[in-house]
This record gives sequence, C-alpha cells and structure tokens, in this order.
Amino acid sequence: AVAFVSKKDISIDGKLILNGAKGDAKTTPGGGVKGAIKQLGGGAGGFGGAIGLPGDGPGGGKVRGGGASHGGLGAHGNNNGNLSGKPGDLYGNTRYEVKMYGGSGGAGGQSNFRVGSGGAGGGVIQLRAADSILLGSNSLISVNGGNGGSASAGGGGGSGGTVILKAVSIKNAGAIEGQGGNGGTDPDGSGGGGGGGVVLFNAETIENTGIIDLAGGSYGYVDEDYAAAKDGVLLLINSFVPGINWELPPDLTYGQPLSKDQLNATATVEGSFEYDPPLGTYFLAGAHVLKAVFTPADSDKYQKQTLY
Repeated sequence: AVAFVSKKDISIDGKLILNGAKGDAKTTPGGGVKGAIKQLGGGAGGFGGAIGLPGDGPGGGKVRGGGASHGGLGAHGNNNGNLSGKPGDLYGNTRYEVKMYGGSGGAGGQSNFRVGSGGAGGGVIQLRAADSILLGSNSLISVNGGNGGSASAGGGGGSGGTVILKAVSIKNAGAIEGQGGNGGTDPDGSGGGGGGGVVLFNAETIENTGIIDLAGGSYGYVDEDYAAAKDGVLLLINSFVPGINWELPPDLTYGQPLSKDQLNATATVEGSFEYDPPLGTYFLAGAHVLKAVFTPADSDKYQKQTLY
C-alpha cells in the first residue's frame, strides 16, 4: 500500500497508478504459467496449468479460472466452454469503514494445453490531509485489477483495488479507476472477470465533478443464472473535525513528572485522549514535544485528531 499524509493540503494533477499485472498464457502441452505478480497491497494471480491454483487475497478467485472479488463480486470461470471456478468473496468495506486491503488475484485456468494464469489485484492508495485534497482535471488515480491470461482455459481477472481520501475538504475533477480485470478469453472459453474495487471519500465537504470507474471486468460464464462481474463500491461519507482545546502547558520543574496540569486537552464531542509521553513521565532537562491523539466516540461522524 502507498499512503501520502500532509499536515496541510494535498494537490495532484498527475498520475498515481498501482494497477495489477496481467496474467500469462501458454499454447503448448505440459508445464504451466505463473500467476501475475502482486501489486503493492494487492494479491497475486493464480498459477495456470494441469493443476491450477486460486488467486491470492481474501477475495481470490477459485479454481478453475474464477474472477476475484472485492467491492463487487467476480464472475464464474468458463474454462473450455464449461461452468468452472467460482468467484471469490466480497471483503474490505462496510458502510462506514474501508480497510487498507487491495484487490485480490484471479484464479488460474486448468488444462494441459491452452491455459492462462490469473491477473493480479489492484493496489491500495490513501491520501490523508489535515485541510484539503485537490484532484485536478488531469489527475488519474488508478488501481485496476489485471486481466487474466487469454486461453480457452483462461485465467480469472484480478479485482480492483482501494482508494481512500480523507480530509476536511475534498474536490475531485479528475479520474479515479478501480476496475476489475477481464477474464482471459479465447473463442472456446474464458476466465471470469474480476469485481470492481472500493473508493472512499471521507470529509466535511465533498465536491466530485470527476469520473469514478469501478466497473467489473468482462468475460466468464454468464447467463440468466450466472451474473457478469459486478461494479465496485463508492462511499461518500461526510465527517467533521471536532473542536479541540489544548492550551500551552505550564513548564515543569526538573524532577517533576508529567501531570494533568500538562495533559489537559478538551474536546467539544465525546471521546478519549491518548498522550505521548504518558502521564507520570519524567524528563531530562531541556525542551520536549508532547503529543495528544483524540479518538471520537462517534467515529462515523467525527475525525480522529492529532495535536502537538
């Protein structure tokens, strides 16, 4: 995973890309093909061969050729024209929380001859600013899942990864992608497409005029009973910065421990403070930095705060 943290603003008008790698394929008898290498925070694709392997990660596709899942469910494999591997399980997000999990890998196809390996899951990118996050019209944040290796026993697509944006204010005029990878395909069969990823905007004010693409990948065993890969999940959550008051602590006399006279921050909402160094600490002579972390009781509505 990659995280960018700022005590003020974050402004981006370029590209941040952690896409999952593509699976490989072979068309000769014997052996197999390795799954796509994992991305930062994402899972690797499964091996394709006479004995295929599932994709890595909590939503990894199942043998044979199942698409990986994440925010959206992947598709079943269609190895050599037959219903085959199941998609992986959904994971990594609730209505108010997104975990730092990337996409999962698609399963490898299973065959002695024309077979593909699974695509890797997309990675994880988090932007966290004390004030604002500004994504310009030229910006692109991409955590797409990788395509499965193309063959009649194709590999499953990797699922889209995770993008987390947290600030007081978020403005997005660019593009954010967390697409599922396509299943590896051939006229005689395919792997299942990967499910879309997860994007979270968490701020007091959110202005989104850009493009967010969390589409599920194509291909797999799809009919009226078996669905194509599903789109991912976009969460727009308004949360607020609680009021914190921590006046300049009085000086300590050498030999005195830290007390509530210094560690006396207050908040306008319910919650708890954790101090570093803690109550009772003795210092050597000189200047020292005190840190307070406030954790609100209602973490859905209010943001955690750190003060120095």
